[in-house]
Amino acid sequence: MNEILDMLWSKEFGIALLGALVGGGFTMLGSWWQTRSSNKAAMRVQAQGHALRGSDAITQLRVHLEAQTFQGRGSTETRAAWNRERRGLLVTARGAIMLLPDEFEGTRNPALDALGKVESFSGYSAWAEYRLATGLLLSEALKHLGMFLRGSEAVEARDMDLVLAAAIDAHKRQLAQKELDSLNERVEYMDLTDEEREEARELRDFLGLPHPPAPAAEDPESTP
Repeated sequence: MNEILDMLWSKEFGIALLGALVGGGFTMLGSWWQTRSSNKAAMRVQAQGHALRGSDAITQLRVHLEAQTFQGRGSTETRAAWNRERRGLLVTARGAIMLLPDEFEGTRNPALDALGKVESFSGYSAWAEYRLATGLLLSEALKHLGMFLRGSEAVEARDMDLVLAAAIDAHKRQLAQKELDSLNERVEYMDLTDEEREEARELRDFLGLPHPPAPAAEDPESTP
């Protein structure tokens, strides 16, 4: 009889012990999962704070860019003032974005790459062309940060060298067409100078447009 009780007690004890171990294991697993989820959520909140600070700095730079009213290539003083503002805000933006963890490199890297292409304004190119390129780069960085802040999936980074080349070419063609239209309007009222005619030919070549037929020479035999 004692042997049977000992056997039952041993079985019950074993079952209870196994249940305790399993229950404890699930409790530990639940605690680990909860801690892991909390840490991940805290990491994302911190990363969003970094992204927001970077986005704010880029937005300030974009507003400052649009506020500039350089004539042509600007003066030494106006270029120096712009470049100081540009450098300070870029340092702030890059410093914040670089703090994004590797888990969010799909946001961090494209934003940093776009900002890395924002050059200082030296005056070698016209301000309108520089503003166009710089605006596109800032907008690209803001796009990636904005998608991250909204909780959207990161998108594949674009080749900004190709984007800038296409935008600048389109800008030049637009200006060329505008200038050619102006010259064509003048033809209706007065003859163009030789320099203006040469400019019109160069503009048509650039735009890939045909040249107008040359005026027919007068037949000397038909003149009285």
